[in-house]
Amino acid sequence: MKGINEQSNDIYHLMPVKLLSAKSQQLSSEDVNAESCKEKAGGRRQVYIVTVWQKPWENFEQFTIKEIKEAS
Repeated sequence: MKGINEQSNDIYHLMPVKLLSAKSQQLSSEDVNAESCKEKAGGRRQVYIVTVWQKPWENFEQFTIKEIKEAS
């Protein structure tokens, strides 16, 4: 989330509540984990479409926010 918060122009930090879907293209071994956080009462809900590019052997991680939608 740090990478996504760094790219956001929002004054608030984002916390994931639920992972809706994920796709992975494995070019080398990797571990992917998703954790849930409790939703803040009255907090704003948004859906982020994000591309993550990782090269762990180079200690490289890049996030690209493709789209942001308001969630109902």
